[in-house]
Amino acid sequence: MENNSFIKAKHVSNYLGQENNILQDIVRNGKTLARLTRMVAKYLDDDLVKHFVVASYSKNKLTLCIDNAAWATRLRYELNNLLQLLKQNNTFASLEEIKLIISKDYYQQRPKSTLQKPSLSEGNANYMQDVASDMVNTKLKNALLRLAKHGKNNKH
Repeated sequence: MENNSFIKAKHVSNYLGQENNILQDIVRNGKTLARLTRMVAKYLDDDLVKHFVVASYSKNKLTLCIDNAAWATRLRYELNNLLQLLKQNNTFASLEEIKLIISKDYYQQRPKSTLQKPSLSEGNANYMQDVASDMVNTKLKNALLRLAKHGKNNKH
């Protein structure tokens, strides 16, 4: 016996065309936030643009989502100037406040860090071993010896 309880899948566009559709509202809101983000980005340094997105704009308050505290601090220094510049744009003419929120789950994928691990030269490792050999404090001596083992080409 066949099970006819499955509903045939419909294309997303079928739902977007309906009035009072939640999905349509979400898409429209996303497009609006993307447009507002591009508008705000015009007034910021290129470095800073990579670290924020407009989270909301309502009741004369613009909320920007920043990916970490360091960039939020940098943006805070520019907020008064940014507020005045944005007010000159018709879209933000009634803007009264800019709020910042920090989100660890930022909207875009950032590449993994390409920073090199710190290295210890063989010469410095040898120097650390020499210093450790004259140490009285055994905890400090052992810590220096462990650290010295990370020296390049260190065969000790």
